[in-house]
Amino acid sequence: MTSTDTPPTCYAIRVAGHLDAGWAVWFDGMHITTESGGTTLLRGDLADQAALHGILNRLRDSGLPLLSVNIDHSRSTS
Repeated sequence: MTSTDTPPTCYAIRVAGHLDAGWAVWFDGMHITTESGGTTLLRGDLADQAALHGILNRLRDSGLPLLSVNIDHSRSTS
């Protein structure tokens, strides 16, 4: 199976701090949810590991501390 044959994987990425929904464009359309306790959850389908690393690089550039990265098995299409 090549990377073009692999279905997207849904990821749930949690960061410290709050992002408003306007940041979704910068994070490739991931759904942004602010949570109590000062955290933000980004959730969405990413085509491959390169796309995931792109999101992680943007988070690094934003200065928000990364708390967790998980595959969202409840929504994953893989």
